[in-house]
Amino acid sequence: METRNPYRKEHGARPQRRAAKWGKAIAFLVIAGGLVYLFAATAAGKWLSDNVFKPGLNALSCAGSSTETTAPSEEATAAEGKSEQIKQQGFIYYCIQTGAFSHEENANAEAQSVKLKGGAGYIFYDGMYRVLIAFYGSSDDAKTVREQLKTEQGMDTMIYQMKADDLSFKITAKDDQIAALKDAFAAYFAAHEAAVAANSDSDTGGAITQATQTKLDDAAGALDKAKAALVQSWEGNHENKVYTAMIQLIDAVRAEIGSLALMESASDVQEKSAVKYSCLSIAGEYVKFIKEINGI
Repeated sequence: METRNPYRKEHGARPQRRAAKWGKAIAFLVIAGGLVYLFAATAAGKWLSDNVFKPGLNALSCAGSSTETTAPSEEATAAEGKSEQIKQQGFIYYCIQTGAFSHEENANAEAQSVKLKGGAGYIFYDGMYRVLIAFYGSSDDAKTVREQLKTEQGMDTMIYQMKADDLSFKITAKDDQIAALKDAFAAYFAAHEAAVAANSDSDTGGAITQATQTKLDDAAGALDKAKAALVQSWEGNHENKVYTAMIQLIDAVRAEIGSLALMESASDVQEKSAVKYSCLSIAGEYVKFIKEINGI
């Protein structure tokens, strides 16, 4: 029987996918910014849902990105668009991990236990199923919380680095495809902002405010509109791997925003856990998206 072990030695990283031959397939990626979530540790003596995680994902900083545009070659046509060099700075999340498992069912059991105590219970897969309860923008913050959990709650945890690598490649895209992908990224970041607002409401008062509800509804609408524009502009190129990865990201985030939009209150332990889970899931999906793009 598998036992929970936050210090389990990891297996080797999964091999990168071989780069796909682009041929005449057109791809574009614009990343508005990497997201770094910060949790704040608070005074000792209270339980996870009120202190260790409070105020939750209330701070946001963005990693810089740059785009260098080069003139189209003589062979390029209006239909082919323009070439651009896309660069995106990577980032690392310092996560509090309660267990790492080789079997998903064991991770699910651990996650359910964590959720009952107010933690996110988010499972991140990288060859192992890792149960995460929070993550931070610096290793020092993560170490502080890890020590609190050990001394106050008797919880054995470890710090896991969830990393998105740097991104840099040259692509060619049509104007409508560029616009659709830009809108998709804008919709993603709007969804992130709305999720953070819901988390803040949960930690400070419990009820989802009308302002936050409006953000959630607007984010859901923006995600739906962005997906529709992607499907239309990339018609005939739906097998393109960048397009596919973006659609998967939008779908996953839309599901989390939909769940938050239906939540009128987030005052009890289970509701607080659900909000934190959605915030971590939205972040985790973005990290997986970057890995997918870098693997193409």
